[in-house]
Amino acid sequence: VATTGVPRAILGDHGGDLQAGVRRFCRQHPATSNLYDVAHKAATLLKSRLERDERWSSFGTRVGQTKFQTQQTEWAFLVPPAQRSKARYMNLEPLLNWATRTLHVLDELPAATLRHGTPERLDEKLGWLREYRAALAEWFEWHTLAQATIDEVRRHGYASDTVGRVERRLQSAASTPSAAVLRDELIAFVAAESAAARPDERLPGSSEILESAFGQLKALEG
Repeated sequence: VATTGVPRAILGDHGGDLQAGVRRFCRQHPATSNLYDVAHKAATLLKSRLERDERWSSFGTRVGQTKFQTQQTEWAFLVPPAQRSKARYMNLEPLLNWATRTLHVLDELPAATLRHGTPERLDEKLGWLREYRAALAEWFEWHTLAQATIDEVRRHGYASDTVGRVERRLQSAASTPSAAVLRDELIAFVAAESAAARPDERLPGSSEILESAFGQLKALEG
């Protein structure tokens, strides 16, 4: 503060290691808003749902088994993507895309795929994915809602018009009851964070630009 002045906002992931200090700072400096990074909030909402979903737990186990069972076979090009140990719920898209595309291969049996092996062998290694068809559709819908919200806040920040943008974007994106609940939670979250913005303000809602700058710095250092 002595060097730069009182900040207008502090944007973070609301981790326990920082929140007590941030709250104390904001009590001492009421002009500073304590904002929640949208990507971390969306990941938290997805995590809470997926970790309660028994289908997700068994799906993860089957994915791990399949990776070892296919990587040294004729179906190695269909091996599941590696899962990140950190920020896993912020990076669901590669896994969901893999499962959806592999299901399409199982359904259509394209000639380019069958050049590598028989339908029976393909089904032996990957046929279990059919059991998760409905679950994958539901999970993909959750992920789509989260990503659309992140994209709007990433582009427009927390501001008086951001809630309307998110509402319009998510209006027709929920076809299941669980997705509708998630949609409402995301809209309520954006509304609460945007309430801190004055009429003429756009406050940051994502730390990605800062993380990208750090990434560039590390690349140069390397």
